[in-house]
Amino acid sequence: FSSRRRHTRYPLVTGVQTCALPIWLLWLGMATNGRAALGPMLMIGVGMGLPWGLMDGLAVSVVPKERAGMATGIFNTTRVAGEGLALAVVSAVLSVLVAHQLVGSGAVPVERAAAIAQRLVAGDLGGAAGLDHTLAPTALASAYQQAFAILMRLLAGITAATALMVFAFLGRGPVHAGHPATSDARS
Repeated sequence: FSSRRRHTRYPLVTGVQTCALPIWLLWLGMATNGRAALGPMLMIGVGMGLPWGLMDGLAVSVVPKERAGMATGIFNTTRVAGEGLALAVVSAVLSVLVAHQLVGSGAVPVERAAAIAQRLVAGDLGGAAGLDHTLAPTALASAYQQAFAILMRLLAGITAATALMVFAFLGRGPVHAGHPATSDARS
């Protein structure tokens, strides 16, 4: 088991780091339009896909064989719930950042910033502009781009830190030295 964990940490870390680099590129503004963003977005997808099979295997390897299905089910349920929660948190953070950009630039008063930002983050540029007719679409786009750059910087840092934690934690010895899965993995 310990040997398997050490050998899986490199592909897991590579997958997470494969996500961090394109997030960083998106923050730097290297993807200025939809086509330019395709490469980084593809890299993020590949990076996310690399570790899933390995993580399923790690989840199954720490339980007795008769509970492998349960371990896989719990892992996948937790993963999907975590992804949903992460998406909600990232959307909320982006909305707050957009509102902050709008207020900071003096484009909108504080009382309307949240509603405009929520529409903008949801992709409703027309609805966002309709909430304040004095706003130019370029001001909305600028606020969104600045907020998105801040969010990408934050996510790139979190992703890089996660890769370091995965590398550190999977380098340790077995979690339970006397666990039946440990002796099965060594034979």
